[in-house]
Parts: sequence; C-alpha cells; structure tokens
Amino acid sequence: MHTRILLTAVLFTAVIQPSPTPSASAPAMGTPSAEATGPGAAPTTARTLQGSAPSSRRAKPPPTRALAEPSLTISVPTTANLGGASVGSTHSAQLGTITVTGSDVSQWDVTVTATALTAAGGSIAMSNIAYWSGPVTADSGNDACHPGQTTAAEQVTLNAARTAFSHSGATATESCSWNPTLVVTVPTTAAVGQYTGTITHSVA
Repeated sequence: MHTRILLTAVLFTAVIQPSPTPSASAPAMGTPSAEATGPGAAPTTARTLQGSAPSSRRAKPPPTRALAEPSLTISVPTTANLGGASVGSTHSAQLGTITVTGSDVSQWDVTVTATALTAAGGSIAMSNIAYWSGPVTADSGNDACHPGQTTAAEQVTLNAARTAFSHSGATATESCSWNPTLVVTVPTTAAVGQYTGTITHSVA
C-alpha cells in the first residue's frame, strides 16, 4: 500500500517593463511631461513690428501629447494545491490560469523556473518536476499567442529555465492566457509530509 504525500506549489508573479524604443518624437527615456516641447524646438517669441517696442509677452509653446510607454504585465494564482500523491507515483495537476498582457509590444516570451519541493523529512528534485503549458485558453485576437508545450507529450523538466509561452506579431494591446500542468514524479524514497515549492513565471 502506497503512502500518500501532499504537494503544494506557491506561485510568484514577475512584471518587467521593457525600455521604450527611441523615436523622433520623444526622448529616448521616459515620457515627456505636459510642459515639454518637441525635440529641437526652441521656445518661440512674439514677432515685433518694425519700429514698435518689443512685446513683453512670449508665445506659448505648442501643446504636446504624452506618449504611452510599452508595457508587459503577468498575473498568476498566488497558490496552487496539487493534491495528494502516492510515493513512487507520477502525479499531475493544473496550476490555474496565467495571463500576460502586452501594450505596444510585438514580441515577448514567458520563462518558467522551479525550486525543489521540500518537506520536513526530505525533498523532490527539480529534475522530477515537469511542465507543459497546454493550448491557449484565451486570446484577445490576432492569433499571436504561441504555447511552449501544447500537449503532455511535449512536457519539459524544470531543472533549467524553460519557455512556457510566447507572443509575436501584434503591436496593439494583446493578452494571452493558459492553464499549465505540473507533473511530479515522486521518488520511492520520498518521506511522508507536506511538500512545498516555488514555480516562477517571468515575462520579457
């Protein structure tokens, strides 16, 4: 008779803001303030008529429009209970929906990493933890969302950083969602207890 253990994965979010691309209409870094003028533009003064006194008023610089910076955000469940597993068995469970939203970003990739699962009496190595993203569950349009591993046959072990999902082709605000599956091979020598670990998704 197999002894059962409890597996829990704690998930963290990562938000990375890509640097805005320099353009002819904005400085290389940051967003122009409402008082900023266009690059190369000097403050203008009111023209004076020949023979008249110079005007004490300066013409107001032309209004400028604030430019939105490209951004990426990712949301994941804060915790995922993977349920109980038998010693010596292979156990799988879904982690919950993950969503990435990009604004004016045409290309991004999500990387997934893991720590070992640990309990008071032992641990389960990262080489015993596998991941597959599954298909896209929500795509805001443009068919630009690309799973890292569509089926269980494509699962990858998390003893190294792996690509979980990617996006390419659309520059408008676009979001992709998926519900990945974690597969844990429990060693026959695993101690009974509650195991916890960390699965980290990072987008860039």
